[in-house]
Amino acid sequence: MNIAICDDCRNDIGNLRKLIEQIVHDPEEWTIYEFNSGEDFIKNYREFDLVFLDINMQGSMKGTQVAEYIRERSKDTVISFYTGIDYPASQVVHVQPFSYLVKDSLLREGASRLSDTLQEVRRRKDSYKLKVSCGAHTLSLQLSDILYIAIHKKQSEIYLTESRTREIVKFLDIPEKEAKNFTVKSKQKVDDYYKQLKDHGFAYAKVSYIINLRHVVGCFKEYVQLTGGVQLTVARAKRTQFEKELSSYWGRN
Repeated sequence: MNIAICDDCRNDIGNLRKLIEQIVHDPEEWTIYEFNSGEDFIKNYREFDLVFLDINMQGSMKGTQVAEYIRERSKDTVISFYTGIDYPASQVVHVQPFSYLVKDSLLREGASRLSDTLQEVRRRKDSYKLKVSCGAHTLSLQLSDILYIAIHKKQSEIYLTESRTREIVKFLDIPEKEAKNFTVKSKQKVDDYYKQLKDHGFAYAKVSYIINLRHVVGCFKEYVQLTGGVQLTVARAKRTQFEKELSSYWGRN
């Protein structure tokens, strides 16, 4: 997951970074990016999971303006104002910050004040679910349940992980002979799923299917390997863009 700290004071960036590192025990779980102005942040913008923003910074942009820029591009990014002045809520509420941290108070109270903000990032990453009608039932699928989604008779079918497939097969009481090749059929088109999921780590490998990049464990010249030993070909026309999206996803995560 990616965290950005945007502040024109190097000491304040360092203090916040130390507090984050006290909470996050696995250094590979997070990558922290530092920016010393709003202009610097926007010049190097990418979609972050969490952004800490000072409000008054050197340069022409305030933290509230940077937050507006973020909100125009992402509704899911967790924004936390990290500032030396306790601003009225009316001045910041329109950008939907999750938290407002006053620097002096945060230093006195330590890492415990940050825990809720970091937990919210994890919650948002894990909470996105896909609702799919399956006969008389509606299935709620975590994105981590899905390996890939393919075209099926002008509609689509969703291929799931082995563990999730077993759970659904048992829940739907599907006969054993049908269970082995079970997929979730959906009336929604693959391209509609792509538009819905492209910001959540899904990419086209062929015109006929999109792959959940979190399940890619190997990328080779003509195919990718997914968890569970599944191999899928990557079309020549899609290869460059697919590899670009995969590299970007691996870099973010």
